[in-house]
Amino acid sequence: MGDVFFVPVSNGEDPSGVAKKVKYLYDHSRAGDRFKKGDFIAVKTHFGESTNTTHIKPVIVKVIIDKLKQAGTLPFLTETSTLYKGKRSNALDHTALAVEHGFGFDKMRVPLIMADGLFGDDETPVEINGKHFNKVNIAAQIAKVQGVMVISHFTGHMGTGFGGAIKNTGMGLASRRGKLKQHSTLSPQIDTGACNACGMCLEWCPQDTISMVDGKAYIHNENCIGCGECLAVCKFSAVRFNWGRESRVLQE
Repeated sequence: MGDVFFVPVSNGEDPSGVAKKVKYLYDHSRAGDRFKKGDFIAVKTHFGESTNTTHIKPVIVKVIIDKLKQAGTLPFLTETSTLYKGKRSNALDHTALAVEHGFGFDKMRVPLIMADGLFGDDETPVEINGKHFNKVNIAAQIAKVQGVMVISHFTGHMGTGFGGAIKNTGMGLASRRGKLKQHSTLSPQIDTGACNACGMCLEWCPQDTISMVDGKAYIHNENCIGCGECLAVCKFSAVRFNWGRESRVLQE
């Protein structure tokens, strides 16, 4: 296992101060040593969802981008489309959101290229011979570049417990098909006793696979993609997963 470099950051610390610490970490960890002059480097981060304020701030990401440029590499910002509804489900809305949050060329001075194309279906199959898959579907541009710099922040996640660098890489660099395969074992069910028929899960289901049956929400699992959006928006704990069995496969 490689070394882990750490610097403390105070709650509410100014992003410019955090950026200086990240620069210190980058220099002392020699994180860029594996890249060569002329290499295309995808800088993968999370641009934040609409109204979100806890994503890594652009000034922090730019410190790393500037370091990569100084070393003669060719960095660009990148992300992929999500399975669930929102402004990150296609490249146009996602790019506009990234610009809104300060990740545009005017601030970052590098291009922003969505790695999986307009609708998340631009992909390259990569052979891995793993436990669950022999091949995985990776965002096409990721399969072409010479290197990837992954910049992650800590988040809670319903299927994996929390998300960080592993999730930002394993799920974040997959195409929509690749993400679907990872979620394929998740089969949500409705607890009819807890459901109050508010309709929120119907509104947010990206597959329109939830309907009202006898005054309660009902999930038609044959069309469900396991994204967990219904669980995220339900205020009454009416959506249930078998976490012990189903989430373990997703984590692996």
